[in-house]
Amino acid sequence: KGKGFALAMYDEQMLPVGVSGASLSLSEDGSFQLLVGMADSVAGTDTLFSQVVAEALGVETSAVTVLSADTDALPLETNLKSSLALSGSLKAVRQVADKMRQQLLEAASNLLQVPVERLSVRHGYLEIEQGARLLLADVAMSLLYGETPHEFKTHVSLVNREQPTTFGAQGVEVEVDTETGVVRVLHVVSALAVGKLINPVLAEGQAEGAVIQALGQALTEELRYNPEGRLLTNDFSSYHLLRSTEVPALEVHFVKSEGLDKLGQQAVDDIAFVGIAPAVANAVANALGGVRIRQLPFTPERVLRAIHAHQSQPQQAAKR
Repeated sequence: KGKGFALAMYDEQMLPVGVSGASLSLSEDGSFQLLVGMADSVAGTDTLFSQVVAEALGVETSAVTVLSADTDALPLETNLKSSLALSGSLKAVRQVADKMRQQLLEAASNLLQVPVERLSVRHGYLEIEQGARLLLADVAMSLLYGETPHEFKTHVSLVNREQPTTFGAQGVEVEVDTETGVVRVLHVVSALAVGKLINPVLAEGQAEGAVIQALGQALTEELRYNPEGRLLTNDFSSYHLLRSTEVPALEVHFVKSEGLDKLGQQAVDDIAFVGIAPAVANAVANALGGVRIRQLPFTPERVLRAIHAHQSQPQQAAKR
């Protein structure tokens, strides 16, 4: 058995800066429709966007419909990396929600003849300070179809110029069978500095998924070709993805990052991925008394070759 650790840093400063955009509109039932330029909801981004809008506007997330994955209709998004697009889109979504909130309160102030500072929106109601509260759906009907109807739409486009660097520390415990060369990871711990967590459950799931993907990179996944250049690992019987029964115990800990704004969400998947293979390499070297393997993945064949090469070194030195 052996233990290994790795420190990781992920930086996107060299990528070209892109534009992010978001549009938001109010419906007569008091719900909101959000158009956001990031057309990638694989990592649960639609949930994050709906949470940001719901918090800013004082409604439930069920009252926010996110429309994405249609680049013909969505606002412009030009960031090349999904984590860059997420960071920019979150800021655009927050700004467009704040604009909608201000626009809504100003219109309600004129309708009710109540100063804006006495109005607020909470839990789907328009509340008057120390007074009555009105269902947001009723207010929306009056604003959209009253004597002086308004169309409530806001839009924000911005250039996301600042990308914070992410840091992580990861440790693994492995078990190496010196007779067969099989490496088995027993335990993985990841400590990640990724800024403010909007949805901790989604972030933890994304980090765990990245760790499992990285374990595949470290242990099993490899493209092999024959001498003619034909791919040999062209199906899942030859290209080994880790099964659920092969996944070790995982721990994910999120560390607060300083110097970020309230939506300083950083890339979770990238930083959770990059440190695993180096940590496994260090753990294998620790288990084998310093035998260092420098090619991924750490297949049984490579591990055995490294062990035999290490064992033969004293004999070769003695012969010389």
